[in-house]
Amino acid sequence: MRLITRPPCLRRSVCLNNRFALPRSPGVYFAIQWWKPWRILYCGMSGNIHKRWTAVGDRRHHKLNDLNSLVGVRLHYIKTRTRDAAERLEAIEIVRWKPPLNRKRERLHSWGSQDAIDWGSESSILGFVAFLGIMLLGILK
Repeated sequence: MRLITRPPCLRRSVCLNNRFALPRSPGVYFAIQWWKPWRILYCGMSGNIHKRWTAVGDRRHHKLNDLNSLVGVRLHYIKTRTRDAAERLEAIEIVRWKPPLNRKRERLHSWGSQDAIDWGSESSILGFVAFLGIMLLGILK
């Protein structure tokens, strides 16, 4: 049981130029410059992280040019079991870190109890507290 989750900068990562080594699984990824580990530049999700970052032509990642113009960018990632879990985790991380290159900032209050349980899968206590909060808000409405 984990009391707190690890920040993205302490997760597995690859250099942006070595993005071909990314895993072929669903998950959330973070673009971070190595000398500013607590400032996340971009957060995204994919059903296949490797495919998302290695595509060419029209399917090329829309932030690749922006990130290539910066020095020392690494792609940190968190694998998830499903694409849906990755979508929920991405929304939580965007709200938490407020990356400057993200356009959307999703709201947390429209989520249900299953989202709180999924979010808390890595941190049991935080997930339980979030679950109780969501349940109480549902009862009070």
